[in-house]
Amino acid sequence: MVIPDSFWAEELLIFEAMLYKFLLDTARLGAANALPGGAGVGINWALVNKNVAAWAARYTAELVKGITATTKTATQAAIAAWIESGNPIDDLFVALEPLFGADRAEMIAVTEVTQAYQAGNLIAWREAGASGWEFRTSEDDLVCEICGPLNMTRWGMDDESNSPPRHPRCRCWSVPVIELP
Repeated sequence: MVIPDSFWAEELLIFEAMLYKFLLDTARLGAANALPGGAGVGINWALVNKNVAAWAARYTAELVKGITATTKTATQAAIAAWIESGNPIDDLFVALEPLFGADRAEMIAVTEVTQAYQAGNLIAWREAGASGWEFRTSEDDLVCEICGPLNMTRWGMDDESNSPPRHPRCRCWSVPVIELP
């Protein structure tokens, strides 16, 4: 199973922002504590902060590349293993939790499993001769404004632009459209 590059691009931005702030704050603290009492006289702190920020940006970019590749590989392996196992989705939450924390693990699991099953369904429906697919929601109070208007909308087999998931934690699905003679 291949998780779309758009997912990893978003993950990268979130992670980079968190990591950059942490590294910047830590490096600034290190710079401020580097000189014992009073020895900072004559230091241009604006220049120090500029250099610290430049270092944090470079280091964050290098660090994130390695971590993202490892996380991406581990996530793909966990989802593939879960799909093959047939176990409850809670098992996937547990497998992803060390990588993302409980809340993000649940969001990633729900979203990526929905994406994987939608892709698999479309392939099978094409092979079976379906003429299209229909978007479905749970029709309850939790249906969002993104998905609500799409309920019962039909799409051709080559139109995947509006297929579920439409957003993280999307609960929607699709069904095949079969034209009877």
